[in-house]
Amino acid sequence: MNNHSNLEKSLKPAPFGYKWQGNMLVLDELEAPVRKLMYELFFRHQRKKTVARLLNESGYHTRNSALFSDSTVERILRDTSAKGVFQSSQNGKTKEIQIEPIVSKELWEQVNSILNQETKPLKKTVHLFAGLVFCGCGGRMSVPSNSPKYICQNCRHKIGTDDLEEIFREHLKGFPVSETEPETLFDYWQSLTKDDKRTIIEQLVERIVVGAGDIRIEFGVSPNSLKTMAFGQQAGEILSEPETEAESSETFREEKSQTANLTEPLMNEVAAARFLGISRMTLLRRRNAGEIRFFRVGFRVLYSKEKHLLPFLETCERETGKE
Repeated sequence: MNNHSNLEKSLKPAPFGYKWQGNMLVLDELEAPVRKLMYELFFRHQRKKTVARLLNESGYHTRNSALFSDSTVERILRDTSAKGVFQSSQNGKTKEIQIEPIVSKELWEQVNSILNQETKPLKKTVHLFAGLVFCGCGGRMSVPSNSPKYICQNCRHKIGTDDLEEIFREHLKGFPVSETEPETLFDYWQSLTKDDKRTIIEQLVERIVVGAGDIRIEFGVSPNSLKTMAFGQQAGEILSEPETEAESSETFREEKSQTANLTEPLMNEVAAARFLGISRMTLLRRRNAGEIRFFRVGFRVLYSKEKHLLPFLETCERETGKE
């Protein structure tokens, strides 16, 4: 084990998992096992936030007694000292000094290969569960072009994209929309846009493991924390209606700003469909076609009788009259 200068020792703290002993870096008996665990957890779960959460829940903390964050986890995982290579800077030059490793070179490189994949420019997500689905054999599952199934890259095990979404939706029965309403996220799922669905999935799911006889969905948050974690909006705040180019005028913006002063109770999808005398699925189709407008409150879709439903009925009556 090589010696280090007293100057470097005084200027540069020891990496997490190590401590200075004289002029040498040696393993810290308390931190080194935590750092080793960090690599093992990341290699297993492949998500920095998951590693940070598991470490915090186990009672571990940083050298400054703070909670681990995903950025702290990434910084430590990328540090080469864990594989036995300490980067020493002297006189403006970087020198590699061999020290006792905490993990094998192979594990360090596998972990950092995964981290490097995360930093590549991301394409727009095409499939709802992209990057989160794993096979029971340990391989990643993805959807090839023009395929309706997630397929394991190792053993070719498959599951339909629609089947996986329906299984996930069933699990959402345990996630209430709010503390005051009996409806769950399951009830609203079909009315959400694809972007909204992906946002929820990213906040809720850590990974999905598709085994030969079962499917395990690992959630990273509790049902009661969904509202604040996934959207960060207060339940009573009216965000906006979908805006087109024609609606970007000052006149429209002024009209839209008045929506917060509505005194009439807003209807959910069940009540709105009942008022219009159509099925909920028909309501969804007409809304997606832009024929029925709506308010988005948090992730819920709500309707104003005056601004949304009556104008739609008037339009239908005019069309019927033309026939």
